Amino acid sequence: MNSRNGDELLTAARWRSLEEVRSISQDADDGDDYVIFNIRHNRYGLITVVHYVKTIEGNETKGQVHVRSFLTHKEYNHPATWDTTRALANPATMIARGAPHVIHNEEELEAYTEALFKLTALPKPSPSAMEAIELLSLLVERCEDEH
Repeated sequence: MNSRNGDELLTAARWRSLEEVRSISQDADDGDDYVIFNIRHNRYGLITVVHYVKTIEGNETKGQVHVRSFLTHKEYNHPATWDTTRALANPATMIARGAPHVIHNEEELEAYTEALFKLTALPKPSPSAMEAIELLSLLVERCEDEH
C-alpha cells in the first residue's frame, strides 16, 4: 500500500470482513483486534481498528477505520510495547502534550491532588487508572517532601 492510495482506501472503507479487506489490499493481516497493513514490503505496519459494516434491524452501519499506530516492523512484532515504544520515543513531546511531570508549584500540586482523589474514588479502577494513581502519588509525595 502506498500513502496516496492508502489514504483513499481507508477513507472510503466500507468493508464487511477481513476477506473483503484482503480483496482490496493483499498486504492486510489479522492482528487479533486489529487489521495490520504491511507497508513497503513489511518495513512498516499501519495498525488499524476496523469496524466492519453490519446490518442491524434492517439498517446498515457505515463501517469505520481508525488508525491506531504506524510502527516499524520491529515495533509491531511486539504488541505489548506498542504504546510505550511511541510514548517514550520523545518524552519532551509527551510532557508538552500534558503528561504528568514533576510538580513545580502549589497550583500544580492542587491539580495533581484533585486528579488523584478522582482516580482513587473510582469503584473499579482500570489497570491504566491504577498506574496513574501510583505515578501521581509518587509525584505528590515528592513535592510534599521537598516543601
